[in-house]
Amino acid sequence: MDKLTRLFIKRLQQDVRRRTLRNALLSGLLELKLAEHDGHLLKRFSPAFDTSQLSGHLDEDVAWVKKHFASFLIEPPNAQEASLVANASHGASVDVLPPVPDRLKLLFRRKLETAAWPVADEARRAYAVRLVAAAGEAPASGHVVTAILLARAFAQSGRTVSDWMRVLRAGTSFICIQSDVEGFERHLMRLLEHTGLLAGNRLSLIDGGAPFRDCDLGLDDRGPYRPVMHMDGRDAARLTGPSLRRRMVDAAARDLPVLLTADDPERLPEQVLLASDLRLVIMKPDRDLLVDIIEAIYGVPAMEELKRSPLRFSPRWLSVEELILAFRPTRRLADAMRIVEALARQNRQAAGETDDADDECWDDEQDGAVKPHNRQAEETGMTSNAGSDKPGPKKVVRSGGQGEGRPVTYNPEKQTPARKRDKPSGAEVIQPQRNSGTTTLHFGNYLAVETLAGYGRARDWALDLKADLQDYLADRLDWAEMSTRLLLSGPPGTGKTTFARALCNTLQVPLVVTSVATWLEGGHLNDVIRKMSKTFEEARELQPCILFVDEIDGIGKRQPAEREYADYWNTVVNRALELLDGAAKSEGVIVVGATNRPMEIDEALRRSGRLETHIEIPRPDIPALADILRFHLGEDIELLKGHQPGGSATIAPLDAESRRDHILDRNEGAQP
Repeated sequence: MDKLTRLFIKRLQQDVRRRTLRNALLSGLLELKLAEHDGHLLKRFSPAFDTSQLSGHLDEDVAWVKKHFASFLIEPPNAQEASLVANASHGASVDVLPPVPDRLKLLFRRKLETAAWPVADEARRAYAVRLVAAAGEAPASGHVVTAILLARAFAQSGRTVSDWMRVLRAGTSFICIQSDVEGFERHLMRLLEHTGLLAGNRLSLIDGGAPFRDCDLGLDDRGPYRPVMHMDGRDAARLTGPSLRRRMVDAAARDLPVLLTADDPERLPEQVLLASDLRLVIMKPDRDLLVDIIEAIYGVPAMEELKRSPLRFSPRWLSVEELILAFRPTRRLADAMRIVEALARQNRQAAGETDDADDECWDDEQDGAVKPHNRQAEETGMTSNAGSDKPGPKKVVRSGGQGEGRPVTYNPEKQTPARKRDKPSGAEVIQPQRNSGTTTLHFGNYLAVETLAGYGRARDWALDLKADLQDYLADRLDWAEMSTRLLLSGPPGTGKTTFARALCNTLQVPLVVTSVATWLEGGHLNDVIRKMSKTFEEARELQPCILFVDEIDGIGKRQPAEREYADYWNTVVNRALELLDGAAKSEGVIVVGATNRPMEIDEALRRSGRLETHIEIPRPDIPALADILRFHLGEDIELLKGHQPGGSATIAPLDAESRRDHILDRNEGAQP
């Protein structure tokens, strides 16, 4: 369990303890005095029961308090007492809250009208209050599971906790939370409304799908809260254009944070995601999540037991409700594990997936789980399919002789020119080809950067990138230190697409081919932005790889606000800037853009960190044309050579019969 997850669990435990003390106060089990110290109003609890029967052993005394006072630790159905406590919380002058009820009198057979209660020493009274707080209920399983998922999303975002807290404390901020886990959105709302996990006070979520009312702000019968405008995925998808902007303006005018949540990431419009100050993505459950849940609910020994035992199912098939259903403080760990395993298998079978052990082990590796029987492989970045006859993707380590190397999720053995067009983004994936060995780099039909002619600086850039990529895979060079962004420009027909395919073979990495025209096919802004984002996601899944974007000038430039359709094109350009900005978001992805009109591209797209290297490919000169002919014609170029009296090479005409005789002679000479 990481530091942030532990903090969230402790906050939930503190929230439960505060609620337990409040209930004990309302029931008369505790007394309260308010004291002012250095300008601060402090609450001081003291026991209203006889503490002489306490043994001093924490576990025994907690059990004794639960046995005798369990009914005093739940909230009594008395609204008047609840109102009294609420007023006391707001600074009302109260010495002792409410008197000891008759049932306590009978229990200890004490007459309150006689002498005062015997006053124990301060340490003993504080110990008794601690026992009452510890005797309350454990944090709700739903809150625990949701808080752990939220903490994991914070950690995976790559930003520090202070960055997130700065956004949360701000008056007007836009927060987007996307989830791939079924049921997370509903339980997140309960967590924020019933606990003070993030903002100190509990939140009051105002429905952003309805017209805003100022009467929604203020206090309720349980004290102050922090109002937050909330829109779920359905509201955000339904409120588009002026309606959505009006809701945002209403929130900003009242200095309210805006929270957008969706169990289905496709429901959040891309323009909303672009405007967000804080964006979290809740990932599917994995083994590490189960370990954190067990540690929070059952304690550290149970966590260590799970780490030592193999996991026979894939947790990613579980929903939030199913995790809550299985893991409860009153249920034994073995029973909980049996339930989640059965639920995961049922969900997997309902989805039409196979149910053999090998597939499940592979699913766990995909989820980032550490297999106990193959921990060394996880630490070194290598996996093996030993014991299984099923071919599949492997994590391999390419090493250049120094360091341990970097794990790469690409299998170099599967290098066929297979193509796929079943990607949602419309991109085409081309696998690299290997040189068969029958041709040389200077004479044959093998397409690689080394065999190209007339590319000048682009060829030098590619060969430098090849050397840098080998150092990167050997862990001798960071990705940020490499030149991985290139803008190719030149007249039509100068071979920009050919260069991308040659680079694919030279680097021996997959090539993802798309174009701005492919992105714009849908027409609607949400479809365009979604295709752009999906293309980069597909490229990241294949890293290291090359992403080639043709006709990149189709993105255009940002337009003044008064221009027609300025919002449309400015959003497209801003999304392209976000996708290209920084090496951290696209490590392992080499981006090559091609255009015939480089001056039509927004200047921000060509700045450092984006398409920073611009190389123009000119039309080929005479030597380059000769090399191009030599590449495409291969050995046949010798047959077509002729000489003028001046000695310059020309193409001599040949009749069909002499060419046929030459080919037959060459084939006969090749036979053994």
